[in-house]
Amino acid sequence: MKLRERLKSDRRFRYSLIACLAAAVWMGLMGALYVHKFIQYPSGSLAGQLPILCYHCVEAPPGSKDFDYLYVEPEEFRRQIRWLKAEGYRFLTPGEAWEWQEKADRGEAMDKAVLVTFDDGYTDNYTNAFPILKEEGAKATIFMVAGKIGADNRLTEEQLKEMAASGVFTIASHGCWHVDMTAMDEEELIGQLELSRETLSGLTDQPVNALAYPLGAWNDQMASAAARVFDYGYLATARHLSEETLEAVEDMAEGEDGAAASPAALRIPRQGVFGYMDMGDFRFILRQYFAH
Repeated sequence: MKLRERLKSDRRFRYSLIACLAAAVWMGLMGALYVHKFIQYPSGSLAGQLPILCYHCVEAPPGSKDFDYLYVEPEEFRRQIRWLKAEGYRFLTPGEAWEWQEKADRGEAMDKAVLVTFDDGYTDNYTNAFPILKEEGAKATIFMVAGKIGADNRLTEEQLKEMAASGVFTIASHGCWHVDMTAMDEEELIGQLELSRETLSGLTDQPVNALAYPLGAWNDQMASAAARVFDYGYLATARHLSEETLEAVEDMAEGEDGAAASPAALRIPRQGVFGYMDMGDFRFILRQYFAH
C-alpha cells in the first residue's frame, strides 16, 4: 500500500521508477541482441588474431536466390571502410598482415589493423570498390582467377595493371581456374599454381606471394603444393567450406595422429562479409577481434 500511495503522491518518484524500468527493458533488449549476434556469428573471442575480411562483389545484388549474399551494396561498403578508419584500423597487405600476426603471437602489443580481400576478380571490384578505397585511403588484396582475366564480368589486363600500380590493391592468386584442385596429382597441381603466379606477376610486374584456395577446397596435398609456390595460403570463409574441409582444417591445425601440423601461413582464416549483414553485424564481428 505504501508503494501505491507514494506512486500517487510523489511525481518525481514515479518518473524515476518509470525511467528505471525503461532502462531495465532497454538493457534486456540489448543483451538479447548481443546473444542473438553471438549465436549468428559464433567466432568467439578473437583478441590477438588479425581480422581478414573476404568480399566478393561490391554492387547491387542481381536478384539471384543462390548468390545475392555475395553482393555488398557500394554505399554499405563505403560505410564499412569509413567505420574501420574511424575506429583506427590500419589497412595491410598480405605480407604486412603476416608480420602483424607473428608479432601478436609473440605477445607483442599490436595496433588495430585489418586485411581486406576480394575473391575471384569481378568487374565491380574496379568500377565500385576501387574508387571507394582510393577516396578513403584504404588498401585491399584481390585473389584473381588467372585464367579468367578479361572474361565476362571479370577484371581485364588493363584494369589489373592500373589497380596494382595504384598501390591500393595487391594482386594475389585464386588459381588458374575456379575449380577444386585437391584431386589433381602433385605435378599438375604445382604446375597450375605456378602458372597462375607467373601470369599475374608478369601482368602486374609485382611479386605474387599469396593464394586463396579455389572454392575453398583444401587438404594436406594442396597445402604442401601451395607452400612450394606461395608464402601464404588463405582459407575460404566458414560459409563456403564443406564440413569435411572444416574437419580437415581442424585436424591439420592440431597435427592429428601425430602428424606435423601444416604451417600456419598456409591456413590463414578469413571472415566473410556478405550482403545480408548490416552495420551492427559488421561492428559486432570486428570488435570481437580486439576485445582487449
